[in-house]
Amino acid sequence: TNLAVACAAIHNVVLLPGEEFSYNATQGERTAAAGYKPAGTYVNGLTVDTIGGGICQVSSTLYYCTLLADLKIIERWPHGFISSYTDPGMDASVSWPNADLHFANNTGYPIKIEAYRKNGKMTMRIYGTDEKDYYVKMTYKVLDKTEYEVVYKEIDPNNNPEKYEDGEVLVTPYTGYHVKTFKNRYNKETNKDIVKLVFAENYRARGSEASYIARQI
Repeated sequence: TNLAVACAAIHNVVLLPGEEFSYNATQGERTAAAGYKPAGTYVNGLTVDTIGGGICQVSSTLYYCTLLADLKIIERWPHGFISSYTDPGMDASVSWPNADLHFANNTGYPIKIEAYRKNGKMTMRIYGTDEKDYYVKMTYKVLDKTEYEVVYKEIDPNNNPEKYEDGEVLVTPYTGYHVKTFKNRYNKETNKDIVKLVFAENYRARGSEASYIARQI
């Protein structure tokens, strides 16, 4: 539901040359009145349900499109932890009203965003006039990893107001990653790599910071 609502808010948005797009300004505040439902969101290192949770998948997919289209990125925030729906360094975390995905149409022609969810899949496209003599490919390299640590929270069956079950995963663990992301520009005629832009990203491990598996005592 949240993906469908978020896609509808940006579907068919047109940017003239030089115009800027703000994900938060276009989406507005994520509220139940706007059609959003509670879903998982990263908050202070934990995953909790918030209204409009999960729409970072929409912003991340849009960000990936802007990378391939080589549009001008003004503001973009990575997630604190690795995302399952995109390669490292190619995600875009958003939250109202602060963290935003903000980019500009730096081409000489209008561009249009197409975004929709159908049959369990989300589709995102940016339409425009291709003026470039090159095309873009995104790649990444993992420099190192930080493995999460298993931490147990002991539960007393006679004093368990949260009603934790033995072996229940309380906080889903994540491995931490230090990665470099590369935007490679290739000449259309020769397929030669003409420019390589590098971005560095750090995604935290989660597990050592909080107890996440209940164990009966």
